[in-house]
Amino acid sequence: MSVTVTVSPEGAPPMSVPMGSEAVDTSQPSDVLQVLGEDFENLTGEQVQTIDGVRQLVASRTYDWPTDSCAGTREAFVPQVCPPEQGQLQGDNLKEAMGEVMGAIGQGRLCELWQLALTPDVEAQHPWNEFRLEWSDWLFDRLKDVTQAGDPYSSALTWEVIAEGTVGNHTRATVAVELRGERVAELVIDSLPDWPAASEPGVIPFWGLVSYTLDGV
Repeated sequence: MSVTVTVSPEGAPPMSVPMGSEAVDTSQPSDVLQVLGEDFENLTGEQVQTIDGVRQLVASRTYDWPTDSCAGTREAFVPQVCPPEQGQLQGDNLKEAMGEVMGAIGQGRLCELWQLALTPDVEAQHPWNEFRLEWSDWLFDRLKDVTQAGDPYSSALTWEVIAEGTVGNHTRATVAVELRGERVAELVIDSLPDWPAASEPGVIPFWGLVSYTLDGV
């Protein structure tokens, strides 16, 4: 991380303040100008630069991120204890449902994925402690970096439907998940028309992740 601090005799640019607030004086304090000069003419040193004809003090420094600086966020997303919830994955269609699933995976929100994407029956088949270890190993240790090159805020994970049909009154889709063109997982997701309140007007349809296979790279 790089930080640059610039000090100019002209002060800060105009500031927007709430209506009724007192005006904000952004000029340099008089005691600063007494030492450095009205135009910073007394300022000396290697960090003095002339920018657009104005002498300014420009100080920069680069800092290294501490080791595993994401540990706190990961602990929140993948806690030791993840209690079951009554909620369930929702989306007007498969694309929206998978958008929620892929968002949780890409950001490492594994507790949320387990709570909302898996149905209660599948949660029982894959208790949180087991799910947490399996998915953490896959996502953090085997895949490691799932971000776009040059854009740490975008996921490089993509998905496509490789099979789709019906099972009873359910729609079932098998989805391949890829990382930079290489398949890394296969998910099976069902629509849940019988989920409580699913048939009520205006309710967004429910979906459930019913099985998965995690591969390496």
